[in-house]
Amino acid sequence: MNKTTHIDYLDTLKGIAIILMLVGHCLAWNYEDFLTIIFNEKRSDMFWWHVIYSFHMPLFFWISGYLLPRQSLKLCDFKKLLIKRTYTLLLPFICSGTLMNILTNGEGYSTLWFLRSLYELLLIVAHVNHNVRK
Repeated sequence: MNKTTHIDYLDTLKGIAIILMLVGHCLAWNYEDFLTIIFNEKRSDMFWWHVIYSFHMPLFFWISGYLLPRQSLKLCDFKKLLIKRTYTLLLPFICSGTLMNILTNGEGYSTLWFLRSLYELLLIVAHVNHNVRK
């Protein structure tokens, strides 16, 4: 069993980002459609929604990239990275999205965009890193 170490400030940042995500979603659920949220800047809760959504997902992506082990960016470990991230990001995206599509009449995959985006971004970074080091 691998012993993992936690970096306290990153755990704190993840916690803050999770709380902000929940607050942002709670604000958004007050409206029937997404366009109302985007174009209704007169209300103070929409100001906070815009503030939260301006950085909370990039923060998650930054933390994921920061925690990506450097050795997994090497070509010999690229296959390991691909397999691991396929099981931890792409497979949950496909399984959960399929189930949610069945339950919500076709809106499942759009709600899980971040899993696919993070998967693609990690593969792009590994590929670019390999080509830059040639």
